[in-house]
Amino acid sequence: MEPTILKPSKMQRALWLGEWAVVFLIVLYLILRPMVLAQQHEVSQMFGGFLIFWLILMLPLGIWIPFYYSSIVAELYTSELHLRKGVVKKQRVSVPLDKIARFTVSSNLIERLFGIERLKVYTGEGLPRYATDKPAVTIPGLIAAESVGELLTGGKTGFAETLDVARGDLSGSDREILQTLVREVRELRRDLKK
Repeated sequence: MEPTILKPSKMQRALWLGEWAVVFLIVLYLILRPMVLAQQHEVSQMFGGFLIFWLILMLPLGIWIPFYYSSIVAELYTSELHLRKGVVKKQRVSVPLDKIARFTVSSNLIERLFGIERLKVYTGEGLPRYATDKPAVTIPGLIAAESVGELLTGGKTGFAETLDVARGDLSGSDREILQTLVREVRELRRDLKK
């Protein structure tokens, strides 16, 4: 069976590049302003050194962001979630769906404005030994991260059917029944949260 591919939204790349550009321009302004205002040659040379350092530091980072963005790929199979990411340091993580204990969805203010979220998947393994609850997988830039998380945690009961509905492999009546059940479960979860 072909995997379902999860990639960050193109909006996530735009946000990463936008954040980079804002930081780059603010610091560039802070470096160039004293150079322009300085009447002394030594001050101008000092800030010129900062400018060269800043350009050497930030330009490769601006080039690296699109490569890193394109390296993030999550493949969702009926029994496992595979995540590949990294440009310099390549990572491959595989998590069996029956080991997934829970998920969290988070976003900062800017991500919320653009409707993108970060999905963190926890297996619950190693908790007695470690003080921190580190996610097994983090997928940034998803549009409907909560739906993906529900799909992943549904692996304990009928994940294959849920995946078939997501892909449209079920017949019309089966799809409607399953979609109704999913809707009712979501409504119950919302009611329980209140």
